[in-house]
Amino acid sequence: SVHYLHQNMLLLPIFLCIVLFIYGRDSSMLLKVDLPIKIMKRLTDEFIDPEMYKSDAFVHGYKKECKSGHNAPQSILTYLHLRLVKNCRDTITPTEAQALADHRSYLMRVLLRLREVGEDPIPDPGLYLSEFLAIYEHLENKEVLNEDLHVFNRYFTTHRKAVQAFFKELRIRASIETMENDEESCILRALIRTSNFNYPAIEAFALKLEMQLIEVTCIAGICVNVIYRGDARSIDKYTKQIVDNVILISSYTSKWLNDSLISAWPSAHNEILREHIMRVARQPGYVDNRNLNTVTDFAHPLLINTGLPNHVYEMLIVRAADAEYEHYFEVLLIRGYLVLIRSSVAYLLTLRMCRRQVIT
Repeated sequence: SVHYLHQNMLLLPIFLCIVLFIYGRDSSMLLKVDLPIKIMKRLTDEFIDPEMYKSDAFVHGYKKECKSGHNAPQSILTYLHLRLVKNCRDTITPTEAQALADHRSYLMRVLLRLREVGEDPIPDPGLYLSEFLAIYEHLENKEVLNEDLHVFNRYFTTHRKAVQAFFKELRIRASIETMENDEESCILRALIRTSNFNYPAIEAFALKLEMQLIEVTCIAGICVNVIYRGDARSIDKYTKQIVDNVILISSYTSKWLNDSLISAWPSAHNEILREHIMRVARQPGYVDNRNLNTVTDFAHPLLINTGLPNHVYEMLIVRAADAEYEHYFEVLLIRGYLVLIRSSVAYLLTLRMCRRQVIT
């Protein structure tokens, strides 16, 4: 592996859920990668089982699956190359990271305004970011986003139903008739958007991809002998194509993700704090000491897992310049420990953070 994506971290279920959510929303990845690998693993296990009788029809069918069609190792790798390499040319830049933070902030305000009669916590806006961006890119008049939509005066049983109603009204207001599902978009960009540069979630994706590439390589190792039956030149050519493709996908994905993670600072970190403040503030702009403690407690684990690992963060929250007072609230996040230095602020107006890398 390349750069940072080689460390084995303790992954919480939420990070795996993010990966599964992305795959669930992108049915083409399930149909063209996950399902073919599952089918070929089962057939390969049966083929190499010495105790299982293999009829000529079974051998012929297995050879056909190996050689062509959606289940063939080369087909799986071709599709992964499309979604992870060919369509992922530009990495996330600091400018795009700031834009993503702004979009998340808008969605967070929308989620706070939508009326949900249940007691479920407000979901992470990243779950709806890709769908929102698809609508946003079709909006000729962005002012519709600031209109007092009817959806804000309705009640819903779940947040998801409320958000879907919000998206529907946006499409109607903007006269967007159809929204095509781009099944060939860059899956890595969707991962960054949904996870908000969360390193454990991204590593969970990388580990899943690593396992898939290993499985495809193993399947291809059996298939090549079935297809070419002792033809050394053809076997070598096929094997080289498989290995070269696997190495390219693996190394390119790792570099792309790490280069994009660098851009998380400071936009994604500031947005994490902003969203947590929005969740606990009793009124816009008002945050007392108790709320600040709540914010730091909940934001702490997200901050240290956002962007590249092996960094410590120093956070300084200050209020606007005042003729008589100078208050600040400073928190040090050092190796996973939160240390409160001073707290004497009532109104949060400005937020600054700085970062320094830990040498290990």
